[in-house]
Formats: sequence, C-alpha cells, structure tokens
Amino acid sequence: MRNLIIDAASFESAQGFFEALSAFGPSLVVTEDGTYQVWISMEASNRRVIETLNAVENHVIERGSGPARLELDGRSYLMDAADAEPVSYSPDDAEPAPDAA
Repeated sequence: MRNLIIDAASFESAQGFFEALSAFGPSLVVTEDGTYQVWISMEASNRRVIETLNAVENHVIERGSGPARLELDGRSYLMDAADAEPVSYSPDDAEPAPDAA
C-alpha cells in the first residue's frame, strides 16, 4: 500500500479535498497539533497513483486558492495549479517518449 497525505490549511480545505477525492476512500485526520490532513491509502500500482494525483490536481485547479502540500511515500511535494485547466489522464493515454524505443 502507498499513502498519500494532503496537508490542509483549514477544516474547510480538508473537507473540500475529502469530497473531491471521495472516489479514492479518503480519511479526514486531525493531527496532534490541531491541523487537518486528508489521507488516502491506495494499491501500489502506478495507474492508481496517477489517477489519484490527477484528481488532486483537478481539485487544486478548480478551487483556485493556491497550491496543495502533500506527501507520497514519505516525500513532500507542492502541487500548484499554475494556469492549467483540469484534465483527465490515464496511463493508457500516454505515448512513448521519442527516445523510448
């Protein structure tokens, strides 16, 4: 199993992530210091990780209130919406890189 942890800025932010990621079985956690996190445990497949991260990115884009701080496999990341539009991506959609032969 792989764990994705999203550090939310507030309870309302945590609720938003929780609802946006409901298809992935999230848990809403209040830490010892009173901050909020959304936890998702997922199977180790790359497909599931990509689907979950895509859903996080789409939520960050749609809410438009700054980046999300998250942790995956013990490594910290900052996911920013930039000027992107929500997308749907599946590993099956990927084309091999030009050098990958």
